[in-house]
Amino acid sequence: MRTLIISLLFTLLGLNPNYIGHCLLNSPSDEKVPLYEDATGSKIIAYIVNDGYYEDYPDLYIKEKRNGRVLVDAKYIIWDKRYHEDESGWLDINYLGVYFNEGILTKNIYATPSRDSKIVFKIKRNEFAAGKYEVYDVDNYWLKIKVTGTDVIGWLPPKFSETTAEDEDPGRLPVIFIKADKPLKIPIYDNESGNTIKDVIFYDPQWVISPHIQVLNLNEGSERAQGYICDGKGMVNLNGWINKKYLVTYLNPECEKVNAYDSYEGGSILFVINNTKKSKAYPVIETGYFGWVKILDPNSHKKGWISPNSRSEDTSTLNK
Repeated sequence: MRTLIISLLFTLLGLNPNYIGHCLLNSPSDEKVPLYEDATGSKIIAYIVNDGYYEDYPDLYIKEKRNGRVLVDAKYIIWDKRYHEDESGWLDINYLGVYFNEGILTKNIYATPSRDSKIVFKIKRNEFAAGKYEVYDVDNYWLKIKVTGTDVIGWLPPKFSETTAEDEDPGRLPVIFIKADKPLKIPIYDNESGNTIKDVIFYDPQWVISPHIQVLNLNEGSERAQGYICDGKGMVNLNGWINKKYLVTYLNPECEKVNAYDSYEGGSILFVINNTKKSKAYPVIETGYFGWVKILDPNSHKKGWISPNSRSEDTSTLNK
């Protein structure tokens, strides 16, 4: 019964019950970190790395812990696996790290992995030091960390940490589509405002896979968006900048109506879109936390935030 309850809680939180935690690799860029065959032996079966050159970093999904090691599935963030294959094996626990999810305004650090335990420290959004935190232990997605700049060691609850782009992460990167009126070469820049083109992507509406970007940085006042960019043939440019005018989203065909709010995470409803289930593109002008995006309604010219559940992130063009 307890296992069933925990599984249901994980489902409600959006966490995968097949794992006990989700972390990043805490090691210098390009250092080869060994994965072992078992929890005690010295036989190395693979290496994982924070690849600084291609900016390809592994998410670590933790299955179990034993003897100072954790059994992980290491899944790299570049989805076509052109640089690194996913690996599994036992990792020394001191290689686990995590970032705080900046979408959480206040972070409570607990004495034990339970919200019923004593709060040993409170970190407000603008008070924590940037960077990766060491993880000392894992328990059902709770992470034991040391608060940077203090002597405090405590437990960070699920959903307060941030990794990369997986669906169970509230800080996940929203998938936004790239669209033009005709086949086109679209430049990818190396920064937000400069003229240096690092590469181009090819847009063709006939491709089976829609070109898309997993957005890292998109503000209403900027002309470009930063993110992991993929065209219809699977080419990837990491940390590239693309002109915002090419970015659109589509409504979830399962939603009859979509509410547009005055802020991400909800708020006052500014307008309602009656979803006719036609593949209408909505320009994206900003992204927020938790997968929310701010759109422009081409009909009313109104702007508003829509939830991740009201959008489609299906990269197949068959329904577009």
